[in-house]
Amino acid sequence: MGYRSSASTWKTALVLGAASVSAGAYRGYCDAAGIPIERESLELALTWGPTIVFGTAGGLAGLVAGMLGGAIGGAAVGGSKRTIRGVVAGTTLGATAGTAIGGGVGASAGGIGTLVGYLVGYSAGYIAR
Repeated sequence: MGYRSSASTWKTALVLGAASVSAGAYRGYCDAAGIPIERESLELALTWGPTIVFGTAGGLAGLVAGMLGGAIGGAAVGGSKRTIRGVVAGTTLGATAGTAIGGGVGASAGGIGTLVGYLVGYSAGYIAR
């Protein structure tokens, strides 16, 4: 079961990464070749879409990991009389930190993929012009 989950996660990351690079490449090619993108929503989606998707996925993964880690840590530190308070405090802190860190790392990965694609697409569009 763990192997399938890991393989599925890897495939999802690969598809999202390819989509991020492709969106950036198309946007860069259009900019270099002088092809206007007439729909503002398409331009917005190509520029910011991968960053938003990666940030959301990273934030959700960080939320779950932070909640579980915080609950376990809070239960261990809380002691016998304060176990419930420790779990609640640990879960809250872990969820907040996990979401912030996971979302930040995910958004950065999406932005970097888009930037790399943009540079490749811009270079191809510049050469084709």
